[in-house]
Amino acid sequence: MPRIIHTADIHLGMKFSDLGRAGNIIRKYQRKAFAAIVEMAIEKDADFLVIAGDLFDSKLVSDATYRFVASELRKLEDTSVIVIPGTHDPAGAELIWNRFKKENLPENIKLILQPEDSPVTFTEKDTTFWLKPNQESNSPESPLPELQDNSLSQYHIAVAHGTAQIGGMQAKDDFPFSQEEIQNSGFDYIALGHWHSFKRVGESNAYYPGAAEQSKFGLEDAGNILVVDINDSGVSVEKVNIGRTRWHDIKLDTEVMKSPGDILKELETFSGESNILRCKIVGQQLPGINFDTEKLENELDEQFCFIRIIDETSAQMIEEMIPNFSPYTITGQFVKIVRERMESSTPEMKDVLEDSLKLGCRLLSGERK
Repeated sequence: MPRIIHTADIHLGMKFSDLGRAGNIIRKYQRKAFAAIVEMAIEKDADFLVIAGDLFDSKLVSDATYRFVASELRKLEDTSVIVIPGTHDPAGAELIWNRFKKENLPENIKLILQPEDSPVTFTEKDTTFWLKPNQESNSPESPLPELQDNSLSQYHIAVAHGTAQIGGMQAKDDFPFSQEEIQNSGFDYIALGHWHSFKRVGESNAYYPGAAEQSKFGLEDAGNILVVDINDSGVSVEKVNIGRTRWHDIKLDTEVMKSPGDILKELETFSGESNILRCKIVGQQLPGINFDTEKLENELDEQFCFIRIIDETSAQMIEEMIPNFSPYTITGQFVKIVRERMESSTPEMKDVLEDSLKLGCRLLSGERK
């Protein structure tokens, strides 16, 4: 009656280039998530820890990261560890796995890098793992192994890294497999990796735990691991959240948010030292109001792990106002000067002056008569 901790898509060493200095902080949260996985395996007295691909994000992983992973896994003296490569760390990326092997991993850590390494049977637990490790980053082949001999043990578990063909969620070269394959596989449990959100495939015993620590916007249910118990009665799956970061992707409309103060107050409701926020300001640009996104970010910076505010407001209202400014006002003179400069400017400078014209008219709009 095996107990399994199922995780995948940890992506240690991820760069987070778009997040600036916050990338270093999020990488630390990823490490904390991995340490929490190991702690959970010990706490739950797990028989197996299964890492279903993408333990590492790329071959550009630091030596310190390899040492960290090996140091954590050595704590699992009573737990067998099954590791397969994924699409970011495929077996063909020998630089990754040859370097990792140099850490003198104990015998209970099984790196399954070649098809001939499967199956792996643990007689004392009456459990066999079947694996078909990813050799490259992309392939049209199904990653699901075949259950070739069910006499090896009572319980049979598949581990695979690829894309379940559910509705439009599929890609021809992304290690695709069908629900029919799962249903006809004969496995007691299928431990999947590749999707970064938690997902059960239909009504089967095939599960994606999702990324252990969320790593991008738009994920519905990330930051989890699965505690799986298999016995004669069937399979029990418990989802446990271990992720610390919270990613918020929001839009604020100027129809509701009438001033920078309104936006500041709303954004503060999402604050937190482990929170990553991306906010888009939409709607019409408001006469007399300038949403200085850089200033807003600077005011809120210390309240977030990362914050990015993007002004996507429309200038239609301001554009309609420009022809109505009297030439005898400051605003009218501003429009005249900018337009004269635009006539002799390069295309690149015209774009800059166009933006300047809209911003100036917006701020000076009180002059309109």
